[in-house]
Amino acid sequence: MIRIASRCLRRLAVPAMAAALLSFTTGAAPAAPTVASTAHYQAALTLTCSAQNCYGDFPAIGVRRRLNLTRVTCHLHSAQYAAYATGKVQLRSPGNVVGLVQFLPADYSTDWGFHLINSAAAVQVSAGYAVNVTLSLAPGGGSALDAACTAHGTLETLQ
Repeated sequence: MIRIASRCLRRLAVPAMAAALLSFTTGAAPAAPTVASTAHYQAALTLTCSAQNCYGDFPAIGVRRRLNLTRVTCHLHSAQYAAYATGKVQLRSPGNVVGLVQFLPADYSTDWGFHLINSAAAVQVSAGYAVNVTLSLAPGGGSALDAACTAHGTLETLQ
């Protein structure tokens, strides 16, 4: 039993020593920002629709702020019998680079062209980034007429 514990300690000693040396040579990791306050966040957005797509950006997050996005709700109105294809939430960087974050499935659609999206989200948005929403109809099904979304979460003020 002592021999097994001794071998385990030797196996752990090498990675621990390497981590200590790395920390010593590169310096300590930067401290995580401290949250000074938290407030409820809710923002509404009217999307721009063209052909089978609707899209828009929520305002960019301000300096010393961080958004924890927890839910996105949307309403898409389309031509009759148009089928909802997909929706997505993306982050748009200050340099206008778009990265995919999360898809938004429809919760409810009617033959009359009403599509409701109510999706939980787990997205952390840093200062300077904007949340982009895109909703799309299936090809050949008709046009998107209008859409609106609401983003919900908490907005943190950082020190």
